[in-house]
Amino acid sequence: MGDENECRNDRVGESSAEEEQEKLLERGTNDESDGHINHLDNDDEKNNSNNSSDDGFSEQQQQRGEESELRSEHVVEDVVGSRKSMRNHAHSHRRVEATHTQMTSAAAVTALANTVRTMFGPRALAVCIDARAQQLAGRRQRDLYTLQGGTLANAVELRHAASRVVAQTACLQAEMHGDGSTTSLLLADELIRRGVRLVHDNGLHTTTVTRGFRMSMAEARRLVETKSSISADKHVRISALAAARTALSSSMVCVVDVPQFTSIVVDAVVNTNNRLAKQKASADDARKYPLEDIHVLPIAGGDLQASHISDCYVVPRTKATLSTAAAAAARVAPARIACLNFGLPDRMRLPVGVSLASADGVGEKESALARARVAAIVRAGANVVLSSRAIGAASAQWLASGGAICASHVSLDDLNRIARSSGGAVQISMVDLNGDENLDASCVGAADEAFEDVIGSMRVLRLRRCRYMSSNTVVLRAPTAAMLDELERTVLRTVRVVKRVLESRRVVAGGGAVEAAVSARVKMFARIVSSREQLAVNEFG
Repeated sequence: MGDENECRNDRVGESSAEEEQEKLLERGTNDESDGHINHLDNDDEKNNSNNSSDDGFSEQQQQRGEESELRSEHVVEDVVGSRKSMRNHAHSHRRVEATHTQMTSAAAVTALANTVRTMFGPRALAVCIDARAQQLAGRRQRDLYTLQGGTLANAVELRHAASRVVAQTACLQAEMHGDGSTTSLLLADELIRRGVRLVHDNGLHTTTVTRGFRMSMAEARRLVETKSSISADKHVRISALAAARTALSSSMVCVVDVPQFTSIVVDAVVNTNNRLAKQKASADDARKYPLEDIHVLPIAGGDLQASHISDCYVVPRTKATLSTAAAAAARVAPARIACLNFGLPDRMRLPVGVSLASADGVGEKESALARARVAAIVRAGANVVLSSRAIGAASAQWLASGGAICASHVSLDDLNRIARSSGGAVQISMVDLNGDENLDASCVGAADEAFEDVIGSMRVLRLRRCRYMSSNTVVLRAPTAAMLDELERTVLRTVRVVKRVLESRRVVAGGGAVEAAVSARVKMFARIVSSREQLAVNEFG
């Protein structure tokens, strides 16, 4: 009984122990599960905390990014603003420079125009520049006396580019059309001043002003060509005389005898067409008047009224030729003219390094060659020898013994004119294809007679009634060299005016009538211009 109770107690104890173990195990598993759940809860809390922290960090980064973007935008705005300010400053600086350049250019042109303003019109005043002042400026050595604005603008020293351009325009006007050099200077000054005023006061661009001026010029030219010009076909000489009288009205000859000089100029221009008519020129050349055929010979001494147009071609002779050819004939008829662009004798120049072993016989050989050359000239039938270079004493004596008249140091322009008038040719050499020295007879010109004469203190050679042109030498006389230069410039200016009248056969009324009509027409034309060029067109009129 006791043993069974003990066994039963042991079983009960084991079962209770097992139950306790099972309870402990269940408790442990519960604790573990609770702990795992708690761990998971902690992880979730950590994740949540991490997520919240990440969200806060991203928000901070986003805020920082926005701040950096704002700062970058501010920096960009500052850079753009600085660049704009720099650009505006540069533009303003350029505008200031452009304004300064325009004002200085206008001032330079105005100064030049004011210099020549007193030389405009029939009451013009002459200007005299001392030779010493010109010598300091490195220019010509003679006194300058002039009534022409282009001549004065070319004589003074101009430093500004704008004034030099305007002066070149005046010189080009005088070279192409003869008259109007002072007018071109004053007109350019007025247009520049009005153009600058339009740019600064009205805000126009320079190209707009230029287009407006060009439109006005085209309209003015259309009016002059279609309405204001008059045909001069029926009274060509009268129209030419009137144009010459107008051109000479503001010169120094207006106080002496204007009709005399107008006749001289018109006759000189008309005679240039006679050569073309005798040479049977084409129909296009029938109305051409080559001014290079006009020979103007200024001779100092005498008064202005002694000026005349000669019925001969007058060639000045040098003193050396006169002294060596004293035995030459004073008159030859008919005259056969040889124009030479080389001297007599014409010594050959030896190359560098060549020396003569012996000078014996050199002089005799040169003399023989010169005599043979003179003999070839006389053999060709020439009894008037004109050379652009020197003629030696021996050669002049041989020509005189052959009955020929010679003149040395004749200008090349005179030789070309004489060759064209007489039907000859300027010879640069006498060597033919065979190496012999001969003068072709077809290159020798012809005239009715050639004789010596004296004009003032100058001995001259006259060639009367050449083959193609009878007379075309204008002899000018004046008491001083300065007045003689101005008289020559006046004649050369007037012949260009007469040439344009004779070639175009059209003239316009003087006295400012055409200018007034052009001004009224341009003012009316400005009313129909709808663009911004209207202001420039109105200022042009």
